[in-house]
Amino acid sequence: QVLTIVGRTLSLSVRPFDVVGRWGGEEFAGIIAHADPAMLAGVAERLRVLVAQSRAQTPAGELTITVSIGATQAEPGEKPESLLRRADALMYVSKAQGRNRVTVG
Repeated sequence: QVLTIVGRTLSLSVRPFDVVGRWGGEEFAGIIAHADPAMLAGVAERLRVLVAQSRAQTPAGELTITVSIGATQAEPGEKPESLLRRADALMYVSKAQGRNRVTVG
């Protein structure tokens, strides 16, 4: 239920030509086109806030949902694997610094 809520929130909150999808386990990846670093940071923060406003109903009560985001720009000629590794490392920085935050690098 939580993954569905997060996926729907992310997908409905980006522009029609941006792409967001589940990247396995509990991770999602997004491609935000034509974004400079400031715009990328703003989009990531907006997505974080929108997810944090989401709630899941469980038998034990309402569950608050949060995300830790790592965001980065592709370098010219960079391979997708390298870009994903960097974004993943930045996400772990967000988690290590307390979760429910955005780290851009």
